[in-house]
Amino acid sequence: MKRVYVAGSMSDSNCLQFLENLRRGIRVSAELVLLGYHPFSPFIDFQFFLALRNDEKITLDMIQAYSMSWLEVSQAVLVLPDYESSNGTIAEIARAHQLGIPVYYSMEELIDNLDKDIEIKHMHELTEFDEWGVDDDS
Repeated sequence: MKRVYVAGSMSDSNCLQFLENLRRGIRVSAELVLLGYHPFSPFIDFQFFLALRNDEKITLDMIQAYSMSWLEVSQAVLVLPDYESSNGTIAEIARAHQLGIPVYYSMEELIDNLDKDIEIKHMHELTEFDEWGVDDDS
């Protein structure tokens, strides 16, 4: 299973651009599913807000913490174009780098490199485990 967090600009003062950002994020997520990946897409989070009752509220902090928790267990981050003005996406990229999660800026880059990067990370983890001095014969 290859878990991919889809990051990109969502908010916009122009409501039509906001909807276009959602459409693009959802479309890329659907493409990932069709290719056999398991994406987490914050672009579908709006559905939570549609289900709220009058006395319920999901804050920005809550939704950002929810998304970040999924990023932290992802094996890769795919960043959509035109993310540069999105503070949320910039924070997600920074967090992925802190955790050693590969960040890709195109579908092609992800497809071409994710398997290799997962294998390299796995080999690095095995090497670190071996450096702990664990005796295989025990």
